Amino acid sequence: MDSSVVDALEAAVKADPSNLAIRAHLAQVLHDSEQYVRAWDHAAEGLKADPANAQLLEIAAACGVSAGHEQEAAGYAKLAAAIAGSSKDLPSVSKSAPETTPAPTPW
Repeated sequence: MDSSVVDALEAAVKADPSNLAIRAHLAQVLHDSEQYVRAWDHAAEGLKADPANAQLLEIAAACGVSAGHEQEAAGYAKLAAAIAGSSKDLPSVSKSAPETTPAPTPW
């Protein structure tokens, strides 16, 4: 990866540290460039703001072992899998008919 891309992303994160989309993109670029420690640092920082961010969890899980964070990486992998699977386990909602309350029984 061209270092100017990393530099530009780092400048964007510095300008807006709360923008998790940019931080996640930077972490992914660093991971893909085998800069696992730096990727871990950005993923972990983003997870402080949003601990359920699936993208950041996946990045942290992927680079954690290489960055020397084996236990945390395993935990992040479990969380990422749970979040990814949670949407599959939800029942589908039919919008065809509104819910009705039964009429009271006249006694």
